[in-house]
Amino acid sequence: MKAKQRTSVTLEEDFCAWALDQAQALQRIAPKDPSLDCLEIADELEGMVRSEDRAVQSFLQVLLIHLLKWRYEPNRGSRSWRVSIQNARSEIRDQLADSPSLRSKLPLLLGRAHTNRLAGRLVPKWNSTNANGKKISAVLSVGFRSTDE
Repeated sequence: MKAKQRTSVTLEEDFCAWALDQAQALQRIAPKDPSLDCLEIADELEGMVRSEDRAVQSFLQVLLIHLLKWRYEPNRGSRSWRVSIQNARSEIRDQLADSPSLRSKLPLLLGRAHTNRLAGRLVPKWNSTNANGKKISAVLSVGFRSTDE
């Protein structure tokens, strides 16, 4: 019996990187072992990684929406917005702790979250301008500062 070959990353270190490593290994051995459905298993692992990407993007969307609302409609700010911001940040941190490789995807995922918000796919337009007449949709970058500022 062959000794188990060490992958570049363990499951405990980074779930997404591990899953992609395993998928690639399964794709390599698929032609050599037709008794296993290696390609289907690899596809499932890649699907799990896509699911993790979507989860982070979803939390970024919630964070983006509430940070924009907090910034441009401060008179409507509520405890639920603050809690939602804190929860989204916490979930993003947890996801990145489980899969540090997702950190490199943050700019892409944030861009998608922002695009989805502007396309109106997340929530109905809640206010296209603030009290000063500034278009909210013109805001392209969002910081990750505390809402206490």
